[in-house]
Amino acid sequence: MRVMLVSMPFANLRWGSLALGLLKSALQERGIGCDVAYLNFDLAERIGLELYHWIADSFAFVLGGERLFARELFGPQLPDDDRYWQEVLAVADPRLGHQEREDYLRVAGEVRPFLDDCARAIDWSHYAVVGFTASFQQTLASLCLADRIKRVCPATKVLLGGAACQGPMGVALLRQFPQLDYVFLGEADVAMPMLVAQLAQGRVGRLPPGVAGRENIAFLENAASSGGTIIKQDSTGREDTAIFGSVATATDGRRCFDAAISGSEASAASAQSTPSAAGRKQETAQIQQPEAAPEGSLPAGAIDNSVLVTDLDALPYPNFDDYFARLQRSPLRGQIEPMLFFETSRGCWWGQKHQCAFCGLNGPQLHFRSKSPGRALAELEHLVRRYGVRKANSADNVLDIRYLDTLMPRLADSGLALEFVYELKTNLSRRQVEQLVRAGLRAAQLGVETFSTSILRQIGKGATAAQNIQALKWFTALGVEVKWNLLYGFPGEDPHQYADLARLLPLLYHLAPPVAVGRVRVDRFSPYFRDPLRFGITNVRPHRAFGFVYPFAESVLWDLAYYFEYDYHDRRDPLRYAGPLIAAAETWQQLAGTVALHGFDRPDGVLLVTDTRPVAQQFQWRLAGAERAVYLFCDTARSWQSICRFVTELPPSDRLGQQQLEQLLDRWIAGGIMLHIDDRYLSLATLAPGLQDDRRT
Repeated sequence: MRVMLVSMPFANLRWGSLALGLLKSALQERGIGCDVAYLNFDLAERIGLELYHWIADSFAFVLGGERLFARELFGPQLPDDDRYWQEVLAVADPRLGHQEREDYLRVAGEVRPFLDDCARAIDWSHYAVVGFTASFQQTLASLCLADRIKRVCPATKVLLGGAACQGPMGVALLRQFPQLDYVFLGEADVAMPMLVAQLAQGRVGRLPPGVAGRENIAFLENAASSGGTIIKQDSTGREDTAIFGSVATATDGRRCFDAAISGSEASAASAQSTPSAAGRKQETAQIQQPEAAPEGSLPAGAIDNSVLVTDLDALPYPNFDDYFARLQRSPLRGQIEPMLFFETSRGCWWGQKHQCAFCGLNGPQLHFRSKSPGRALAELEHLVRRYGVRKANSADNVLDIRYLDTLMPRLADSGLALEFVYELKTNLSRRQVEQLVRAGLRAAQLGVETFSTSILRQIGKGATAAQNIQALKWFTALGVEVKWNLLYGFPGEDPHQYADLARLLPLLYHLAPPVAVGRVRVDRFSPYFRDPLRFGITNVRPHRAFGFVYPFAESVLWDLAYYFEYDYHDRRDPLRYAGPLIAAAETWQQLAGTVALHGFDRPDGVLLVTDTRPVAQQFQWRLAGAERAVYLFCDTARSWQSICRFVTELPPSDRLGQQQLEQLLDRWIAGGIMLHIDDRYLSLATLAPGLQDDRRT
């Protein structure tokens, strides 16, 4: 038996699929031959990198890439292009004009010849199993090619997995599309190798945990009310505990459209179904049923039933050989700087304790697991040696905070010279930020969302406005590329805060601006989705774009959709009060990199703070003695009491009385070089490494 795994558009061209790379390694460990086809390159070569990236990056939340292939699969069953443009795209971004529409239709015209070439270029009869990953606008492209494969090779088994298949979405895909034989509803590390081994033997008995097939789809659709149990698997992958009927159930800078944004999206990759080295060691996972939506407000979902890998050290190293081979064959190779794609953890350690209200990442599989520091480092060393690439992107939803004292120092001392990207919380100290940079961090996705501490607490972010601002300042000062989203319209927020937020933003124009600004979205699996009435959310419905991709009844769209629209119980319109904030954020984006508020320490002990922001009160501030010491001390947000204590520790000649100190801080606040927020004083100037005061909290 031989297996073909396929990555369709609009997967990123800069790295190989982590899911498929892990699956290939897992299958090879079982002696099963596996190839990986990166057909996303084929479309990019047809339409060019610029258009490919435009669709991939800017159309994700309005399903623009999915719509291109849905037109091919469903034809006139879908609403026409004019309606899609006016009711979806133009609503999401009114700035789209005639040229953008022509470009979009040009790509649409390449879809059918692209699919025809894909069907002809590979002899699909050589493969008993073809598996697709569906995470980055890849679902409809995968279904289109699967349909063509089934026409010529009806006996070939077609598998689908990825973030778009999690829980009820996967069950709905299997139910609606006969070209699919099996769908993985969550992490597929254990299930995928087991299923392929069964298919290789010519028989499929009881389906592995986390697999939906024709054999068990009726059961899955009615399993939401079932109870749970514990699953253990021995080294052969056999279950030795109770099972539900026929299936075991276990847990496991671009411009974006402004209409609906749900915070950090860079980590969606980690939600892909990924394989494990089933058979290396015993794995244990607990059953966990997803929380049901409030009765009467949302339709019942299907059960999530995938085995959660608890020991990530048991996973194989991902195999990206096919990706790098395809890159070398591509005429686009000179325009693409490849990166390694790696993971050191799954789940979210913060969300496991207190899930952010708007976040649906990981679905019901929030349980946080991370690799041991030694294993994580060994894997990175292996990937660098094998592929000769020293830039890498992490798929983790959030950095394991323990790595700051374990993995990061070892990376810094390893001599690997790896430059990498991570998603991070903002409640970091300056020393921790500097440790990350020393280890090789060159870009970060920060979970900022807003600069209102009351809103941050309301949505369960576990950070404050002061922490958000100082993290932005430190990463900007250290030359780290920062990506973050600015959200508004949180249910239950106080509209009166937005006047203050609009006045705050111009003070931050010297820092990295948001990559996107938009109203908060309701995503499947988020607390907003599970319990909308508690948050003052009403009339939850699938995002309108899904009706332009799938010609199905509303009840079916409910199970297929990941993004949802909604109304507010109090009938508010956030644009009425968030307008000034949005305008200030757009100005920030336009000014990016052109203004500064920076501190330079002269050899004579004078700190020069240069200010070129539009709100600058004066071009330069000269701070010496106590003024210099206090300003540097407040590089980290400080309380009044801590500043007073600090001043008493200065040399007698530099000490300030409380009235003098208060006047000094007020003068800096009035001048816009210091911020008083969250009852803390925070210096706003970016400072060179090592310049800030050593006594940090």
